[in-house]
Amino acid sequence: MPLIDGKLRVPIWYPGESFKLCFRIYEIVCIWMTIATILSTDLLIAGLIHMMSAQMQILNYNLRNITERNSDHDLVVQEKKVQDNLRRCIRHHIAISRLISKLEEIFSFGLFLQILGSIAAICSGGVYIVTVHKIVSLSPSSFLSLVTSITVISLQIAMYFWAGQGLITESDQIRDSCYMSEWYTCNVSTKKIFFIVMERSKKEISFKAGNFFVFSYATFVMVIFICYGKIEEGDFF
Repeated sequence: MPLIDGKLRVPIWYPGESFKLCFRIYEIVCIWMTIATILSTDLLIAGLIHMMSAQMQILNYNLRNITERNSDHDLVVQEKKVQDNLRRCIRHHIAISRLISKLEEIFSFGLFLQILGSIAAICSGGVYIVTVHKIVSLSPSSFLSLVTSITVISLQIAMYFWAGQGLITESDQIRDSCYMSEWYTCNVSTKKIFFIVMERSKKEISFKAGNFFVFSYATFVMVIFICYGKIEEGDFF
C-alpha cells in the first residue's frame, strides 16, 4: 500500500523527499518480515495437528489390515500375532490422544485469544467498510487494504479449522477400520480386543481452543456466520 498511495503506514521521519521511496520499501519489508514470523507460527501449530491426523491415518490403515495372516504359521501363532498388533494399535491410539492433550495445554489458550481477536477484526473491518463507505468514499488503496485484511484473517483461522477437521475425520474412522478388517475370522479373545478398540474410539479425538470450541468445519461455519452476519447488519446502520 505505501507504493500505491504514497503514504507511510507508520509515520517515520526522513531527511528529504528523495528518501521517501526508500522508506516506503523499508516499511514494506518490515511488514512482510512480521507477517512471515506470524505465518511460520501458524504453520507450526497447524502442521502439528496435521501430523496427528497422519498418525491417525496410519492407525486406521493398520487396523484395516491387521488380520492379514501368514500361511506358513499355524493358527495359534497367527492369532497371537493379530492380538499383539491390536495391543500395539491401542498403545498407538493412547499416544496420539496424550500428544493432542499436551498440544492443547501449550497452544489452546493462545489460539482461543487469536480466534476471538480474528472475529473482532473481521467484524469491525466489515462494519467499517459498510458504514464509512456510506458517509465518505474510501480510497481504492484503503478499501483494498481492508478487504485484503479481512480475507487473510479468514484464511488464517480457516487453516486451523481445516487441520482440526482432518483429525476428527480420521478419529471417527477407527470403528469403521476395525469393522473393515476380517475380525469375524478371529477367535473370541481377539474379538474382545477389537471390541475394546471400538469402545475407546467412541471418545472423539479433537483439538479444542481454550476448552471452549472444537476446531472443525461446523465451528468454522459458525464463526463465519457470526462475522459476516455482523457485516450484513452494518447495512442497516
